Amino acid sequence: MEKERFFQSLHEFLDIKSIPALEEATNIRGIEEFDSMMILTIIAFVDDNFGVVLSADRLNTMKTVGDLMAMIGSEHFS
Repeated sequence: MEKERFFQSLHEFLDIKSIPALEEATNIRGIEEFDSMMILTIIAFVDDNFGVVLSADRLNTMKTVGDLMAMIGSEHFS
């Protein structure tokens, strides 16, 4: 998936209203809508789009969108 498409798709899937867009350096935990439900939603998004299953414990170490991308694997991005 192209990075820009990933940022846009994730932004829409998470229904983020507090910021206009996501980028690699975006602090996920700093997003106004961030809560435990967002973690579950990210797990579903990653599984649906990449076939990668991430645990909530692993996602708890994530700080930025770039961290999430690294967990998914660079081979999934162009």
